[in-house]
Amino acid sequence: MGEQMMMRTMGEILRVASNESQLMMVGLSVASSGKYSCEVSADAPSFHTMIVPKHGPMIHGIRPRYRAGDIVRGNCSSAHSRPAANLTWYINEVQANPSHIRIHKPFREHKTDLETSVIGLHFVVTAHHFLGGKLKIRCTARIHEIYLQSSEKSIEEERPRVISQASSSSSSSSNSINMIQNSPYDQLLDDELDRKDFMTHLHGDMSSASGSAPLATRSVPSISSIRTGLLATATGLLIVFHHLLKFRTISIT
Repeated sequence: MGEQMMMRTMGEILRVASNESQLMMVGLSVASSGKYSCEVSADAPSFHTMIVPKHGPMIHGIRPRYRAGDIVRGNCSSAHSRPAANLTWYINEVQANPSHIRIHKPFREHKTDLETSVIGLHFVVTAHHFLGGKLKIRCTARIHEIYLQSSEKSIEEERPRVISQASSSSSSSSNSINMIQNSPYDQLLDDELDRKDFMTHLHGDMSSASGSAPLATRSVPSISSIRTGLLATATGLLIVFHHLLKFRTISIT
């Protein structure tokens, strides 16, 4: 039973005839008379020593603004504990899909024997992620039942900025052109496709007293067309300079 009986006596305990309720001893003398006490001790329970982090989990790499189609890439870390904390991602208070999680092996510091746990998050933002224009991402660190801490990031939905420009013409009517500027997409890693910046032009109907005016469009010149124009201008200047030199030579003659 794992119990030990300790007796202080001059005699010898006959263990075969002794049990939890009675004790038989042999080799006693008259001097062995007196009061005897019995102390019973059981095996002590097993205790585990834990060291909790001094700070809550930290979220890295998450921007304050995203838009639908962007990719969220970030890490959550919980440092200096033993054992390493268990980390969990939540997106809008719902535990993240396992396919969006990147689990890393805990890092152990040899000097302190403490561990740092890291977990990654990687998913494509869609329109339904934004609730009232907000997307909440939370990371929770847990060590059994003695430690529970969380960190949260609130992300705003990034919307295109509209710039209005007035386009005047020789006629009495004027048209307004709205251009939407979008911020650059995230650059994707590894086998993901690169996405380019784009500009969308909106054209609105402008009514006048005589009727509706035609739609006005304005295109943004490309770099190649600008280079072609500059080259043509330079060529024209060289031709004019050549004629001036020729005219000066004839005048001197």
